[in-house]
Amino acid sequence: QKDLAVPSLKQYAQAIGIQREAFADCLDGGRYAGDIDKDIAAGTKAGVRGTPSFIIGRSGSGDTITGKVVRGAQSLTTFQQVIQEAEKSPAPKGEKTPSAH
Repeated sequence: QKDLAVPSLKQYAQAIGIQREAFADCLDGGRYAGDIDKDIAAGTKAGVRGTPSFIIGRSGSGDTITGKVVRGAQSLTTFQQVIQEAEKSPAPKGEKTPSAH
């Protein structure tokens, strides 16, 4: 994996032609830091420990995340099996199962 330190990110951006000052302002400004921190906390709560990670299953209500965590690069067969298992699981109380169209 490449170096992801801020100075390196700025060099990568410049190397691919992104306007240096605009990129630096965006990166240094922290505009999305709160959103990113919330996403990291939600992922950690759901069992995500690294990337790539996928949560496959039914959506919970509110802040609840349900489903099976699939970690790492997996085969298409693995994803198909996990999705098929999720389709067979009963809907949580109060949730309607979507009909196929």
